[in-house]
Amino acid sequence: MEYICIYQAEHNRFPISWVVIFGGLAAVVLVFAVINWKHNEIGGKIGMCLVSFVLLLVMFSEIYGYFSTYTIWDHYVNGNCLVVEGVIEEYMVNRAEDAPLAPDRFFVNGIDFQVNRKPSIGYGYIYRQCDGGLLKNGLSCKIYYVPFKHDNVIMELHIADDKE
Repeated sequence: MEYICIYQAEHNRFPISWVVIFGGLAAVVLVFAVINWKHNEIGGKIGMCLVSFVLLLVMFSEIYGYFSTYTIWDHYVNGNCLVVEGVIEEYMVNRAEDAPLAPDRFFVNGIDFQVNRKPSIGYGYIYRQCDGGLLKNGLSCKIYYVPFKHDNVIMELHIADDKE
């Protein structure tokens, strides 16, 4: 059977801009707090420290998120992803007006997949039926995926060529 590739994941680059922005803001707030430490009341001191802490927490969260999802990309490019070929079954549609961010779900040879409009990990096919996606029950497909936490992340999606 001939297939047409309709999705192939691209490498997520390191979000250096967010690290620079949040790190820079945290540094400015910390420097400002140190300079004005003697002149601020206890509430001002606590506020400056809290703001700096939150900014640093967001920055480190971005860094952690990048490196935890890097393993997905690493498995994919090194050929360690899994492949399933078959027919889409039990495609469950979530209409945009009912649940704008709810994923569509389907099975191929008993393996569960989700189509998220905005995947939290940065990878995966994102076109639900209500967003113009092509997937539906009975469609033959070939999926290259990487298991990650509780999901099977679609890294490549090929559908049957109708011209046969």
